[in-house]
Amino acid sequence: MQFLGFWHVLFLDCFKSLSRNHNTFSN
Repeated sequence: MQFLGFWHVLFLDCFKSLSRNHNTFSN
């Protein structure tokens, strides 16, 4: 479970970064 949790957090972090970059490009 810890291993899956690690990837889950890592995925969310990458997703947030992509979203932040997308918003920057939009603006």
